[in-house]
Amino acid sequence: MPRKRKTLGLYRRSKVKSILAPQLGDINAAKLTTAQVKEYIRDRLKKVKLGTVNRELGMLHRAYQLGYQHEPPLVGRVPVLPKLPEGEPRRGFLKPRALPETAARPA
Repeated sequence: MPRKRKTLGLYRRSKVKSILAPQLGDINAAKLTTAQVKEYIRDRLKKVKLGTVNRELGMLHRAYQLGYQHEPPLVGRVPVLPKLPEGEPRRGFLKPRALPETAARPA
């Protein structure tokens, strides 16, 4: 039976439940402080790279935006969340002739 692919929405929800919620889930959205965000960043950087933390903070920021746009607003303001410096993006693309051999390699 072919494996079903997760949609991006399901992927994001699972990230929120497994990563953001354990550390920030008990905090009221209106009471989130800079110190709590910095602590979250410090803890996450022990386990993952800068880009991953930026994506997670991006999801948190988007949740605040949606809450603010709700009628009536669910949060009073959208906090400014820091962006961490990331390295340069990867260079190059996979050449068409390299695709079959790359696909044949075990993961």
